[in-house]
Amino acid sequence: MRSRVLVIVLVLSPACLFPDLSGLGGDGGTSDAPADSPDATPPVCDPSKPFSSIKPIAELNDSDSQYKATLTADELEIWWASTQQTDAGSLHTIWHASRTSIAATFTNKTLEATISQGVVDPAVTDDGLSLFYSKFGSIGDWDLFEAKRAARTDSFGVGFQLPSSIQSATAETAPFVAFDGSLWFSSQRSGGNHLWRAGVADGGGFSAPAHVTSLDSPSTEEGVVLTHDGLWAYVASDRSDLANAGSYDTFLTHRSSPTTDDFVQPINVTELNSAQYDRANWISWDNCRLYFESERNGLGNDDLFVATKTP
Repeated sequence: MRSRVLVIVLVLSPACLFPDLSGLGGDGGTSDAPADSPDATPPVCDPSKPFSSIKPIAELNDSDSQYKATLTADELEIWWASTQQTDAGSLHTIWHASRTSIAATFTNKTLEATISQGVVDPAVTDDGLSLFYSKFGSIGDWDLFEAKRAARTDSFGVGFQLPSSIQSATAETAPFVAFDGSLWFSSQRSGGNHLWRAGVADGGGFSAPAHVTSLDSPSTEEGVVLTHDGLWAYVASDRSDLANAGSYDTFLTHRSSPTTDDFVQPINVTELNSAQYDRANWISWDNCRLYFESERNGLGNDDLFVATKTP
């Protein structure tokens, strides 16, 4: 996990031309849910097409760093991490807000008070009943935790550390819950910081994590976001071999099957990236809205943004 230190930086204009993605293949994304399932509505935006609008989520941003946004499937609830620089050091907390529709602004900004301080990188399940995050634990330095609630009208309970079979003696950060319930995260266990996946185990819980080598780069990966069909992945990396614009950029890759195929060589999503730090956080089920964090404000702190495309 990168250190979040307040610095003053200059913002350069990001490139805005989206490269040809025809080589990635794919059909633009369709749902693999049963026809009678509420999940059966196919995505309406093609992941291979560029985002046309990028806007800050102004009602959530302030002078502290706001990062790692995560939403329920209906996009009416959002959580994010905040880091405040104090005289005693960095204060890490998780916050929550809600809204009445996707077009509305978020309100009711509140601290997740039952989840202790020192936590980063929240990731909520689609139903909003489990919240994963990273904090200093008893196995490595940054370990993975989970907090639960019985209903969306309830508060989350005190979080608990995931089993040792998920953790390592190094750092586990940036969890993301995928379409099939699997848990993806960044880990330093293989040397460097790369992406790992823990599938859903028989009887509940997670199986032992596996290294997702097809998403590796010569450098560092700080998180992944998968589309709901599992065919497309947005990866945050500081790799320098794919025309990166800043310290960390968002890259896009594709696979033909979520169960049998590896991801292909990614491309730089140039319209999302700035000359500063950029990391994808969460993608809507219809692939039309990508929530991400960026330091492009020039003040050295992260803000939350949403990138939008139309069908």
